[in-house]
Amino acid sequence: RRFPFAHPDASHPVLDTHLLDGGPLLYVGSPHMRVTGLETPEAGRALLTMLLMHATSPAFTYFHSWDAGDVLIWDNTQTLHHSFPYNNDGTAKRELYRTQA
Repeated sequence: RRFPFAHPDASHPVLDTHLLDGGPLLYVGSPHMRVTGLETPEAGRALLTMLLMHATSPAFTYFHSWDAGDVLIWDNTQTLHHSFPYNNDGTAKRELYRTQA
């Protein structure tokens, strides 16, 4: 269980500029996000829902079918992450190493 109240409030634009390549950066994905400056909270939620649906459409989605030895590298500032449940009878080992540069 997550406790969003245990983390300080953060404020940032929904649309920003990537610091390295200058391209657009869409910041959506957290169920705890709120949009300020619109007429109602519902209008903010509708905007976030529409942007998330666009960002997760097939044109912007990559699905990886894992094989032993696979390595994936991505720009964590521009990636929405999602995993799917998998069958494991206890013999499979899931191992992840994360590094940051």
